Amino acid sequence: MKRKLKNTLLLVLLGLLSVFAFAGCKLNESREDYLEQFNLTATVTYYTDVVEFDDGTRVTEVCYQTNSPALNIGVVPATGSISTQFSAMQKANYKFDGWYFVELDENGNPVFADEAKTQYKLTDEKVDFSKRLTEGTHWHIGAKWSPLVGLRVVMLCEENERVNGTFNETQVSYANGDVMFDVQFPSTAKLTQTEVKAANKLVLPENAYTFVNYYMDESCTTVFNEVQKTEDTTIVYAKYLTGVWNIVSNVSGVADMFEDSTEGKRYWIAKDIDCSSYARTIVAPENFACEVQSSGKTIKGVTVKANTMATGHKAALFGNIQSTAKISNVNFEDVTVYCTIKSSPVEIYLAFTSLAAGARIENVKISGKLDIHMTNQTITNLLGDDNKNVAFGGYTTDAAYTAANPNGFVLDGTVTVAISR
Repeated sequence: MKRKLKNTLLLVLLGLLSVFAFAGCKLNESREDYLEQFNLTATVTYYTDVVEFDDGTRVTEVCYQTNSPALNIGVVPATGSISTQFSAMQKANYKFDGWYFVELDENGNPVFADEAKTQYKLTDEKVDFSKRLTEGTHWHIGAKWSPLVGLRVVMLCEENERVNGTFNETQVSYANGDVMFDVQFPSTAKLTQTEVKAANKLVLPENAYTFVNYYMDESCTTVFNEVQKTEDTTIVYAKYLTGVWNIVSNVSGVADMFEDSTEGKRYWIAKDIDCSSYARTIVAPENFACEVQSSGKTIKGVTVKANTMATGHKAALFGNIQSTAKISNVNFEDVTVYCTIKSSPVEIYLAFTSLAAGARIENVKISGKLDIHMTNQTITNLLGDDNKNVAFGGYTTDAAYTAANPNGFVLDGTVTVAISR
């Protein structure tokens, strides 16, 4: 109620609820005159703490006839009824939770919740405005508010890229670090990723960008699921990639990546994935020409198989890494390259059989084993204790590869060879 509160209460109640009300003593007639004229025998005192009524006070008293419902102050009158939409009394950065009974002392006076006596102590009993007021009833009720906390969504894309689209039908262009939108929610509630997605009105051109996920940090290490805070604004990062990407978030996605690693394919590893119990056979690729990126996620326990290898064949986790391939910021842990040999000689490596000029491999760790099943065949790269090249093809030793490619594959743990004859 913003305007003419004392004058309009009576009209609203007469027209909609046949309830007679008197608020305060500001009108030309005395309180006693109104009480007697309209037989007002019940009273409700409203406390708002912060929001003020028309007369500048934060407390107002309304009197009613017996058997009338109390007025839910702040709601908007509608045709033939009172709407449940709260709109008249609003408090910046707060959500109205409803009216609750105020705790009273032994003398029937309201109890304050703070030493400064600015806030009234509310009980847990919410006011039921459908109840009728009996003769002599005096309700003391207070407005309850929940503080709203902010959540800010920030664009996360490549430093030299922009994400262009429409937001609420308005043309927008976001660079990395730009604020996309803000959300406010009650501190007593949790804000989930589903609600944030619903608030994101960004529409992108088809096949121009790929949304990855919401993260709690710029490094994309912690996925945003839900948040509940009462103090500072929470910043959430919305990760977008330019172009069409396959977002890999489960074992099946890992299998798809190895089985279709052709040029032009792009895979973003969105989370740590454990492939240890995956039952489907993943065939070791002969060539690997696609792009694989993540924010340091780990693919664990993946097994690729090269069955019935014949003379001259080669096998590895990635096969021949082509010039178009790019693998960065991803870890492969407990890898198994499983091979059965039909005729020899053959070559079997953990990481790759060859590395073409132009391929980019950065910040990648790998560990695992070769699981080789054979009779009397020969594995060329494993001949001689001094010349074993277990991990990388095309290099005399693993150390030679590491020296030539300091930001490429870094062995993280021991590479083992198990040969079953």
